[in-house]
This record gives sequence, C-alpha cells and structure tokens, in this order.
Amino acid sequence: MLFRSSGTTQPTMVGNKTVDGTANYWSFGPNTSGQVVFYYYNGSPTAVTSTATISAQAWSHIAMTKTSSGITLFVNGVAQTTTAIAGTPQSSASYPMNIGSWSGNYINGAVSNLRILKGTALYTGTFTPPTGPLTAITNTVLLTCQDSSIVDNSTTALSFTTYSNASTSHFNPFTGTAAAGGGGGASYYESNSYPAAWGGSRSEEHTSELQSHS
Repeated sequence: MLFRSSGTTQPTMVGNKTVDGTANYWSFGPNTSGQVVFYYYNGSPTAVTSTATISAQAWSHIAMTKTSSGITLFVNGVAQTTTAIAGTPQSSASYPMNIGSWSGNYINGAVSNLRILKGTALYTGTFTPPTGPLTAITNTVLLTCQDSSIVDNSTTALSFTTYSNASTSHFNPFTGTAAAGGGGGASYYESNSYPAAWGGSRSEEHTSELQSHS
C-alpha cells in the first residue's frame, strides 16, 4: 500500500480517528515502509509493528487480533510476534470510523473485504488467507469494501460518506466482490457512527482484517 504521507508512523487504512489529525484512538494498516502497524492510544501513542512487509502492486491480506495475551499481527497469514498490551486501550464514540485518511495523509490504493469482530480473536496462529469474500460471522461489527457501493454488511449497518474521488471498483482479490480505492488526493470514507470494537478491557477479544493493494 502506498501512501501520501509526511512520514507518519500511524497507519491510514482504518480506525477510530479524524481526518485532520486531532484524534487517533486506534488505527490499522501498512506504514510507508510496507510494515503492518496497529496503533492505539492508552494515554500516550503506542504502536505494534510487524517484521514482515507487504509487496507493492499485489493484493495482501493483513489482520490483527487482541486477546488477554496481547496483540498479534498477521501478514498474508503469517503470525508475527505477540506483543503485550500496554496500559488501558481507549476508543471514543465521539469520533468517527474512518477509512483511508489520517492527519492529511491519504491512501493511494485499494481496500477489499474489511471486517472487524468484537468478542472473537479469529486467528490464533499462522493460517491460509481467505480465498473468497468474507462474511458476517458471529461478532462481526463491520463488514465493508466488498460491494459496488460502500455499505456495511454487518448487523451494525453503519452508513459511510464518500469524500473527494474515493470510489469503488470491481478490481479485487476475489471473484464476485469489489474494492474501495483512493485516488491519491483527499479521498476517504467516514461514518459518524462508531462500533465500540476496541478499548477498555484487556481480555476482550478483537479481530480486524482486510485485503489491500498498492
């Protein structure tokens, strides 16, 4: 995934964050070096970063899970080292769910099959990435970037607003699904509602996953 970035280490892909950079409670995605990062706020900025990197000009599956043992990142199904959670993770319903932008940085690529689970750590070790569209399994609180328009196929049914030249296309890793892309400008999607899928209890399980293409 390539970014219009000023060198920020906080990922732009998806999170509970604002476009102007005034707040970032958590965010997930590749950084400018291709490493996968899960950033969270616990009173101070904290980041978990993968050793493995994603490839340019190719679809990559990335995921993270949170359990009582800590945070584990997965790059194309390969588990990275689990990192203990520091402090008390936070989130805020006062700020939006944002896809594609953070503090003046915007994705220049595509996102397909973005799913967030609250209450389930779906992956516990290295796995084979999905070969078909993701579904709204138990505890899914967001499932999007898989239709001809930006809709949430989970029971949460968030509505998203499209900004600038962000758009959907049939360019995707699977047959019969779609992807959302940024045009390299001020392109992003934002929901004024937020599924409280992260923050608070260290023992509450959580999974975020998606396919990305640079």
